[in-house]
Amino acid sequence: MDGELVEQFLQGAQAIAPFSDDEIRFWALFDAFLAFDRTSYRRLLADAQVLDHCEDVCQWISSKECVLLCMELCGPPPEQVPGLAEFAALAVRISSDEQLAEALADAVSDRDPQAFRAFIDQIGAGPFCHLLCHWACSIRSELICRVVCPPEVADTGLGNLADALIASGQAMSLLLNDEQAFAAAVAAAGNADCEGVGAAISSVGAFNSQCELICQLICSWRCVWVCVQLCLAPPPAEAAPSAAEPFEFAKVTARLADNPADVERLISAAVASPPAPIPWRELLDELDLAAYCIQLCHWICQLQCRIFCECVCPPTSSAIFTEIGSLFYDFDIASTLGGNGLTIADNRAFYSQLQLNGGYSLVASAPQIQYRFEWAPTDVNGNPTGPWTAVPGDKILPTNIGQFTTSVSPFVMEVWVNGTSGPTSFSLTPSADGWVTVPPALPPFPAGYPASALQFFPGNQLAVIDTTDPALLQPWPHTDESGVVAGAAANIAPAPASDLGTTSSPIGPGTVTDLPVASLPAAIPGGIAIAVGGITFQVGSAGAAASATSIPVVSQAVAGTIPPGETVMALNVYYGLRMRLRTLGNLTDGSDAGTCAHIAVNNTLYDNVKHAYITSSDNYAVYEIGIEELVTDICGDIELDTIHILFTAAHPNLGDVSIDVTGNGVFDQAVPLPTPVPINWYDTVAYSVASLPDCAYILTLSVNLLLTTGSSDFPGPLQDQIAFCKTTG
Repeated sequence: MDGELVEQFLQGAQAIAPFSDDEIRFWALFDAFLAFDRTSYRRLLADAQVLDHCEDVCQWISSKECVLLCMELCGPPPEQVPGLAEFAALAVRISSDEQLAEALADAVSDRDPQAFRAFIDQIGAGPFCHLLCHWACSIRSELICRVVCPPEVADTGLGNLADALIASGQAMSLLLNDEQAFAAAVAAAGNADCEGVGAAISSVGAFNSQCELICQLICSWRCVWVCVQLCLAPPPAEAAPSAAEPFEFAKVTARLADNPADVERLISAAVASPPAPIPWRELLDELDLAAYCIQLCHWICQLQCRIFCECVCPPTSSAIFTEIGSLFYDFDIASTLGGNGLTIADNRAFYSQLQLNGGYSLVASAPQIQYRFEWAPTDVNGNPTGPWTAVPGDKILPTNIGQFTTSVSPFVMEVWVNGTSGPTSFSLTPSADGWVTVPPALPPFPAGYPASALQFFPGNQLAVIDTTDPALLQPWPHTDESGVVAGAAANIAPAPASDLGTTSSPIGPGTVTDLPVASLPAAIPGGIAIAVGGITFQVGSAGAAASATSIPVVSQAVAGTIPPGETVMALNVYYGLRMRLRTLGNLTDGSDAGTCAHIAVNNTLYDNVKHAYITSSDNYAVYEIGIEELVTDICGDIELDTIHILFTAAHPNLGDVSIDVTGNGVFDQAVPLPTPVPINWYDTVAYSVASLPDCAYILTLSVNLLLTTGSSDFPGPLQDQIAFCKTTG
C-alpha cells in the first residue's frame, strides 16, 4: 500500500502546488469549496491546469477543512479516544433518531460551536466530540466533492447531510448487530487489515454503498485515533492552527511535492502499525514540519483510507428482488408483517405463474454473482410457519433475464434461464438447488458463453415460478361442488391448519357485523377471507388485534345459527418469498437481496360445478345461474310476468358479479341485484319480464375474481348462461 499511498500523496501535492504561490487564488479556491460553488471551483482548477486532479485537490481541502472545523467546534483533540465499538454504537444511536441526526448535521454545516456543544451535551458525548465532528465533516466533504468534481452532475444541491448520516449509521448497525463480525472488524481495523475488515462486513450482507459507508465510519474513527497517538503523545499538544495556516500548509505541501524521498519516509512513519509516535515526531522535527503534525497525519490517513476502503469494499455486482410482476411488494402489496398479503389497490390475491422481478447492478471488474429464490409458508400476518425452502432449479420456468450484444448477425441474443439455446437465444441452466449464475457485464466471458458475446445487458426479470405446481408451494385442493345448485351456497373449503381462533357464543341468524370469539391468540389483518362453521365472511378493513374478543366482518346475513366453539379458519394460503445473493464460488446461503414477507395465494379449483346446461370441473370459481320456473323443465316456456333468477357466485376473492338479459332488441340489459355478499353470494332475484315481447332470451351471469399474477389480473369474467322463451299465455 505504501507505494500507492506515496503516489497519491505526490499527486495531491503537485495539484495543490499552483495555489501555494498566490494567496488570493488559494483562498478563492478554498472559499469556492466552502461555498459549494461548483462553477468557480472548476474554473480555478482549469486555469491552473489541474482540473484532471479535481479529486486530489478536493481530498486535500477536505482533510484541511475537517481539522480546522473540529478544532473550532471541539477545541484541541482529547488525549484519549473512545474505542470503535463505543463510537459505532453512538453513531447508530444518532442515526436512529432523525432529530439528533439533523442537529448534528446543522451544527457542522453551519459551523456553529455553540450549537455543536449543545448537541454534545444533550447526548452526553463529551469524549466523542472530535470523533463525531470528523465523521460528519468527512461525509459532508464527500457530498461536496461528488458535486464539484464530476464533469456533469444532475443535482447541484449539496444533498441532505442528515440523511447521509442516517444512512451511514444504519449501514454500521448491520455490522454492530453481529457481535462476532463486529469484533473481527474492530481487530482488523486496529491493524489496518483491509481484507479482515472486508470479510467481516461482507459476512453481514453489506455490499457496495453500505460497505463504503461502514468503512468510511471506521476510517473516520481510526484517523482520529491514530493522529491523537502520533501528535498528542509527549511533547504537549500543539496550539490550534491560525487563520493563515491553511495557506502555509499549502506551501509545505508544495515543498514536499519536490521531495519524494521525504514523502516516502513520512508515509512509512505515519502508517506504522501500531502507531509509533517517537519516530514520527523525530522525523517531523528533522523536516521542520512539527507545526503541521495533525494536518499531515489527517491528510495521509485520509489518503490511506481511500486505498484501504477500495480494498475493504472491492467492486461488487449486485441484484435485488423488488416486484412481483409490475407490483412493488413494498408499496403495492400489503406484504409487511401484519398486512393481509393482498394487493393494496384492489385486494387481489395471487395465483398461477408469478414473475419475480427486480434489477441488476453489474460491475465489469467484479466477480460473477449468483441468486436464488426461496419460499416459506406464513400465517395470515406474515409470520413464517415453516422453514425457507429453495426453489429448485428445474422449477424456474423459462425466464428472459437480459440479452447479449454480439459480434455477428443478428447482433442481439436473448439470455434465458431454462430457455432454449439457438441463433437468437442463449440458455442458462441453474443449479439443482436453484442458484442462477449471472453472466459478467463485459468480456472475457468464461467458457460456455457465446464466443461472439460483447456485452451483457440485464433486464428486470429474475425468475418465473408456477404457484400451481404441487411440487413447489403445495398441492392445491379441488373442492367438490356436487349437489350445489344455482341459488344455494357453494362449498368453500378453508385452508388446512389455518386456525385463527374459536367462536365464543352463537352467531346468527340474521345480519352479522361482528363475530364473537374467545380472546384471539394473534392479530387478524383486515380484508382476509375466513370461514366459520361452513359460513364464509370477509374481515373488516380494520382487522382484529391480538386478545380481541370479536372480529369485525363485512355485513352479511346468516340464515341459520353458528354454534359456539366453531373454529375460525383462513380461506387463502400465505407464503413469503425472498431472494438470496452471493458471489460465484461462495457456497453459503448468501445474503438477503429482497424479502417479501408474505402474499396471499389461491389456486383452488372447483369440480362438478353445475352450470345451466353442463356440469364442469377445474373451474376457478363456483358460478351458476338458473331460473326457478325452469328447474323441472329447462326447455319450458315462461308464461308469467315475473321469473325468479337463481344464482351462485363463490370464491375467497370474489369480485364484481352481474346478470344481464339479451334478446329481441334487448342487449345486455342489467338485472338489478341485491346488496353484494362477499365470498359466497347466492340468492333468488325476482325479475319482471312483462314488458319483454314474446321471444327467446338469454340470461348471462358474469363473475369476476380478485386474482392477479402481478403482471395481469384474472382474465374474467367467468360466465354461465341460461335461455328462456317468453310467451303470452
